[in-house]
Amino acid sequence: MAPTQDKPLRVLIAGAGIGGLSLAIFLTRAKIDYVVLERSASLKTIGGALGLSGQALRVFDQIGIYDELAAVSKPLTSIEYYNQNKEKVGQLDGSLWEKRYGYGNRVFPRNELMKVLLRHVPPENIQWGKSIKSTAQNEEGVSVVCTDATHFVGDVLIGSDGTYSAVRRSLYKNMQEKGQRLGKGDLEHLRFDQFAILGITSDISDEWPTLKEPKGAMEIIVASNGSPYNVYAIPIPGGRLNWMVGCRFHIQPEDQDEFRFSNWDSDSAKAILKEIENLPITIGGTIGNLLDKLFHVWYDGRTCLMGDAVHKTLPAGGQGANQTILDAVCLTNLLYELPSTSTEDINKMFARYREIRFSTAKQAVGDSALVTDMISKQGLYGDLLRAVVLGWMPSFITTRIMDALAGERPLLTFEPAIPDKGEFKNTSKAHTIDGKHMSTI
Repeated sequence: MAPTQDKPLRVLIAGAGIGGLSLAIFLTRAKIDYVVLERSASLKTIGGALGLSGQALRVFDQIGIYDELAAVSKPLTSIEYYNQNKEKVGQLDGSLWEKRYGYGNRVFPRNELMKVLLRHVPPENIQWGKSIKSTAQNEEGVSVVCTDATHFVGDVLIGSDGTYSAVRRSLYKNMQEKGQRLGKGDLEHLRFDQFAILGITSDISDEWPTLKEPKGAMEIIVASNGSPYNVYAIPIPGGRLNWMVGCRFHIQPEDQDEFRFSNWDSDSAKAILKEIENLPITIGGTIGNLLDKLFHVWYDGRTCLMGDAVHKTLPAGGQGANQTILDAVCLTNLLYELPSTSTEDINKMFARYREIRFSTAKQAVGDSALVTDMISKQGLYGDLLRAVVLGWMPSFITTRIMDALAGERPLLTFEPAIPDKGEFKNTSKAHTIDGKHMSTI
């Protein structure tokens, strides 16, 4: 516990995803007591590829697990864009990230990243098969009741349980029952405007030797030439290729409650795969982002949200996992210096967390939507947007945008600092609960 606390702090974490496990690792290092409640019976092994930027990788380097992460990932040297005729329309160079910010972007099979994170969480700190039914809080603490009738109590509850967060639903319901105001955006339905079909091949490097190279380029075929589909081809370790096909669609508001992706069975997926099987992949042959949302209410009392539970970015934007990990860094630093376990101090801490992270999350959601438009929009607007971003934009503007995204590279304040490797100076500050900040970290 932090040396100024009146009693040991206990944190309940809902969700053992990337954010929940990262928070668990950081709390372990901070010697703060916690338990992770995960609704699945075991670690989920499904999922495609995802990228981590230097912002997230730097903090993992600080705690000594960067090499483990590097072993299950590939550097991402560039993102290349093509139209449906496989004609190149532009490229974003990722090679300067390591030189400018100290760490290059890396691409992971999601399940391999999760396995590395899980290895650094003590098994006794995770409760599997715990689906949250309800939450309650008062001046003494916060409690969680699960669907199997088990009950957990703590001082703080962190909802890192994803887009359909049970913690967020319970939090908002409790706030409404107390007559507390929620914003219009917090009460709106989640907006579905894309579906994605994805898969990971076996080792196909004998057919496509470029997959044997240690570094790789992500290739994206944008929706064009009358096709509504965009295609991603992402090299991952082991001579494998993660492919994804996305398509925009629209669900009417009155249909939202009836629509769930989990209702899609294997026959539904097969029908879509049949339709898209002839879409080209630029690396050779053929195939054979779901949401964007920012909630404005992040906390109340002893309960707080992080990651996808409060700011969901589209897969095309590439920001989701990074923002979730940075949420976890910020929360852990503030929890470490929490002066007491009173509701007043906890609320003050959560307010500071939102103040620090909200503008960055808002920018990430906006950037994610813009990138998705660049990939999936058709017609004159789509063509013009791609021409501006990929062809006409001066390099100094691109660099300035990247500096704004990657300038903050925070560390855990209670761990020994590591040197800032990049040419561009790190702009992170060691924020405190009272609104002040210490020296750059």
